[in-house]
Amino acid sequence: CLIFYVISFELGLGPIPWLMMAEITPSSHRAMIVSVATFFNWACNLMIAQFANDIIPYAKFFPFAAVCIVGYICTRLFVPETKGKTETQIQQELLGIHINESNKNDSRH
Repeated sequence: CLIFYVISFELGLGPIPWLMMAEITPSSHRAMIVSVATFFNWACNLMIAQFANDIIPYAKFFPFAAVCIVGYICTRLFVPETKGKTETQIQQELLGIHINESNKNDSRH
């Protein structure tokens, strides 16, 4: 069962932190953000490795399934689509700045 969890996680939520670090972090702060996110990712992996044997006999894989479900929901709700967007467009979307298409083509900008 643990092998099934690891395979499922790595095919599902596992790559999300690595993709998010590369896609949505501004270049000016990328080094610090990548460092913190990498630490947090490996700390979570360590917690799973340390506590899996204690949790599995009592709760089976329900806590892990719950984390995966919450992660999926948060990803769908809060992670922006970055396909075909520039870094500037992604940052503006994260900051809540919406550029009107008619203003984008305006020569006064």
